[in-house]
Amino acid sequence: MVYTEKFNDICSIEIGRSQLENDKLVRFHKRNSIDGLTTIWFHLGGGDSSGHGFATLPMTDYVKGTVLYKECVYRTATLVKNFSKRKDDKHVPIIYTVISNVALTTTRGLVTLDDSKKVYTVKI
Repeated sequence: MVYTEKFNDICSIEIGRSQLENDKLVRFHKRNSIDGLTTIWFHLGGGDSSGHGFATLPMTDYVKGTVLYKECVYRTATLVKNFSKRKDDKHVPIIYTVISNVALTTTRGLVTLDDSKKVYTVKI
């Protein structure tokens, strides 16, 4: 079952916990962009298998890099780590990028990233 959370009353977070959920969430967010909002995709770095995280927040916070944006990124990255097999490790890299940079493959739940220059990492 997809984990959902509303963070700071503005940032909507979803964490897929299976290949099927991850695939459905990527498809949903790729199809359903909402004016004024942006969705950011998250995953464990280093090629480890994990759930996909999604944070949807106002475009203005994303563009300006506001405190809300930074807190939303940190919270979503923390959840991705906590729902993974590496939850007890220290300094786990979590990668993130805007959903428009994520492309589905023919393998359920597996994605590729269109532009590696637009992928960022936070260690949790």
